[in-house]
Amino acid sequence: MAKVSTKVGRQPFPNQDPQHVHHLRLVARAFTHLQDLRHAADYDGNKKWSRIAVVDSVKLAHAAFDSWRAVRKTKIAQDYLLQFLVQR
Repeated sequence: MAKVSTKVGRQPFPNQDPQHVHHLRLVARAFTHLQDLRHAADYDGNKKWSRIAVVDSVKLAHAAFDSWRAVRKTKIAQDYLLQFLVQR
Protein backbone atom coordinates (compact mmCIF):
# COMPACT_ATOMS: atom_id res chain seq x y z
CA MET A 1 0.00 0.00 0.00
CA ALA A 2 2.85 2.37 0.77
CA LYS A 3 4.39 1.74 -2.65
CA VAL A 4 1.12 2.63 -4.40
CA SER A 5 0.62 5.69 -2.22
CA THR A 6 4.17 6.92 -2.88
CA LYS A 7 3.64 6.50 -6.62
CA VAL A 8 0.30 8.34 -6.54
CA GLY A 9 1.89 11.17 -4.60
CA ARG A 10 4.23 11.85 -7.54
CA GLN A 11 2.51 10.76 -10.73
CA PRO A 12 0.88 13.26 -13.07
CA PHE A 13 -2.87 13.25 -13.54
CA PRO A 14 -3.52 14.92 -16.90
CA ASN A 15 -7.08 15.95 -17.69
CA GLN A 16 -8.22 15.49 -14.07
CA ASP A 17 -9.84 18.04 -11.81
CA PRO A 18 -6.95 19.72 -9.94
CA GLN A 19 -8.96 19.75 -6.70
CA HIS A 20 -9.52 16.00 -6.92
CA VAL A 21 -5.83 15.46 -7.61
CA HIS A 22 -4.91 17.64 -4.64
CA HIS A 23 -7.20 15.67 -2.31
CA LEU A 24 -6.00 12.29 -3.58
CA ARG A 25 -2.36 13.29 -3.18
CA LEU A 26 -3.04 14.47 0.36
CA VAL A 27 -4.59 11.08 1.15
CA ALA A 28 -1.69 9.18 -0.41
CA ARG A 29 1.03 11.25 1.25
CA ALA A 30 -0.72 11.17 4.62
CA PHE A 31 -1.07 7.40 4.40
CA THR A 32 2.64 6.96 3.70
CA HIS A 33 3.73 9.39 6.42
CA LEU A 34 1.35 8.05 9.06
CA GLN A 35 2.32 4.47 8.26
CA ASP A 36 5.98 5.39 8.76
CA LEU A 37 5.09 6.92 12.12
CA ARG A 38 3.11 3.84 13.08
CA HIS A 39 6.11 1.63 12.29
CA ALA A 40 8.31 3.87 14.44
CA ALA A 41 5.81 3.65 17.29
CA ASP A 42 5.58 -0.14 16.98
CA TYR A 43 9.27 -0.96 16.60
CA ASP A 44 11.35 1.88 18.07
CA GLY A 45 10.90 1.82 21.81
CA ASN A 46 13.43 4.61 22.22
CA LYS A 47 11.49 7.09 20.07
CA LYS A 48 10.33 10.12 22.02
CA TRP A 49 7.05 11.66 20.93
CA SER A 50 6.26 15.29 21.59
CA ARG A 51 2.70 16.39 22.16
CA ILE A 52 2.97 18.79 19.21
CA ALA A 53 4.13 16.03 16.86
CA VAL A 54 1.30 13.75 17.95
CA VAL A 55 -1.32 16.48 17.58
CA ASP A 56 0.04 17.33 14.12
CA SER A 57 -0.22 13.66 13.14
CA VAL A 58 -3.82 13.49 14.33
CA LYS A 59 -4.61 16.65 12.35
CA LEU A 60 -3.01 15.09 9.27
CA ALA A 61 -5.16 11.97 9.69
CA HIS A 62 -8.30 14.11 9.99
CA ALA A 63 -7.31 16.08 6.87
CA ALA A 64 -6.77 12.82 4.99
CA PHE A 65 -10.23 11.56 5.95
CA ASP A 66 -11.77 14.89 4.91
CA SER A 67 -9.95 14.72 1.57
CA TRP A 68 -11.01 11.11 1.05
CA ARG A 69 -14.65 12.08 1.61
CA ALA A 70 -14.19 14.74 -1.08
CA VAL A 71 -12.84 12.33 -3.72
CA ARG A 72 -13.90 8.80 -2.79
CA LYS A 73 -16.46 8.55 -5.60
CA THR A 74 -14.21 9.95 -8.35
CA LYS A 75 -12.53 7.85 -10.99
CA ILE A 76 -9.00 8.68 -9.82
CA ALA A 77 -9.86 7.64 -6.26
CA GLN A 78 -11.38 4.38 -7.48
CA ASP A 79 -8.29 3.77 -9.63
CA TYR A 80 -6.14 4.40 -6.54
CA LEU A 81 -8.03 1.71 -4.64
CA LEU A 82 -7.80 -0.67 -7.57
CA GLN A 83 -4.01 -0.31 -7.62
CA PHE A 84 -3.90 -1.86 -4.14
CA LEU A 85 -5.44 -5.01 -5.55
CA VAL A 86 -3.32 -5.28 -8.68
CA GLN A 87 0.07 -4.03 -7.43
CA ARG A 88 3.05 -6.24 -8.05
